[in-house]
Amino acid sequence: MIRDGTKAFFQNLNGYLETKQKMDDKYKEVDEFERIANFVLTDDSGGIELKDEGNGKLFKPQYQQQTVEGKPVSNIKELHHAAEAAQSVYEEIITRLYNRVCQECEG
Repeated sequence: MIRDGTKAFFQNLNGYLETKQKMDDKYKEVDEFERIANFVLTDDSGGIELKDEGNGKLFKPQYQQQTVEGKPVSNIKELHHAAEAAQSVYEEIITRLYNRVCQECEG
């Protein structure tokens, strides 16, 4: 006899595996020749992490989430306000990246 917890676990696992298969199938449909998977990104910032000095991960100040005033974000309201202000710039960057990926995939 299978315990309820074990049965639930295998049902969840089965759901995960089915979803993964669907995602893999969709990926093959979208990028049959794996051009997106092999797309080379360049790191033009030198990375966002500072050298680890035993204190855990530290990040360069210019890459920390900031308020619209340029101070470190201290709550979700400040984060949302900053995100709203940055949305148009973000959309422009994503559009340029999307267009570049499309060009690479066509060529």
